[in-house]
Amino acid sequence: LLSFWSALVAIVSDTRHGLATDVSGSISNGNLYYFSWGGLATGVTLFLSYIRSVWGIDLNVELQTRTKRLRYWVWLGVIGLIQMGSSARLFDNHCGHGSYGLSEVER
Repeated sequence: LLSFWSALVAIVSDTRHGLATDVSGSISNGNLYYFSWGGLATGVTLFLSYIRSVWGIDLNVELQTRTKRLRYWVWLGVIGLIQMGSSARLFDNHCGHGSYGLSEVER
């Protein structure tokens, strides 16, 4: 399910397809864009439920028994991955082969 989600977000967010974003990378169809990211929360919830029912591992309880700093590091890692993905898309649209040359971006 999570692999289908990642393929869906890649297709929906790609500016070449024009589904949820336009050529410049701005969001043109907000419902499609944000609900595709909302599918991540649904997929993770279903995956955690599957782990809990099959193997008896409750990750919420496991993270609550660990130190509070571990949760902060997990959230920091998740947010960093989201920012890196957004920045890579913007770099490809505006710097890599877009209207700007690399010399203007590297300064």
